[in-house]
Amino acid sequence: MDSDMELLGQVLAALLGGFLAAGTGAYLQSRLEKNRLLKAKQLLITAIKDDLENSVELYQRVKEDYDKSKIFWFHHLGEFNESRTTVIRNWDYFYLIEDEKIRKRFLKYYTKSYQAMTALQGYQQQKYGLETKLNDTVQKLMLDDNRLTHEIATTKAIELMKRENLDYAFITEDLPKKIGDLNCFKQDANGLLSELK
Repeated sequence: MDSDMELLGQVLAALLGGFLAAGTGAYLQSRLEKNRLLKAKQLLITAIKDDLENSVELYQRVKEDYDKSKIFWFHHLGEFNESRTTVIRNWDYFYLIEDEKIRKRFLKYYTKSYQAMTALQGYQQQKYGLETKLNDTVQKLMLDDNRLTHEIATTKAIELMKRENLDYAFITEDLPKKIGDLNCFKQDANGLLSELK
């Protein structure tokens, strides 16, 4: 009987030890996960700060460059996308930002600013395409009739390209407005930066 009690004691001790080990393991795993998420959140916040600071400067450069050349330079979009690569790669971690209002402001800012920069790129590509088509048409008209001056061939080409001319006029009018809208994104970025400090 003593050996049965001793065996029962050993079994109970083994079970209790197993439960304690499992509980400790679960607790340690939980702590590790919590620490991992905290570190991920801190890294995301750092990436957001870096991107916002860079974006503020980039919006200013885009406007200054456009004012000088009347061109939206594609390398600006590349800089913009490169700046936010870390933020985009860790998009799922935005939900670690507990304050729903701030989180939604960040998500809205990133979505809208990306759309704005992409629209600028689209406008500039369309503008280049229309200018290329006009130049090709002018050259063709001048080759077909070598008596035409460049000015007369350009006038004729514009008459032949009425729809394209309307598109070009719209883009030429709207592009500066879209560039001006970047000031709003610059203000938003500064406001979001102040939220993070």
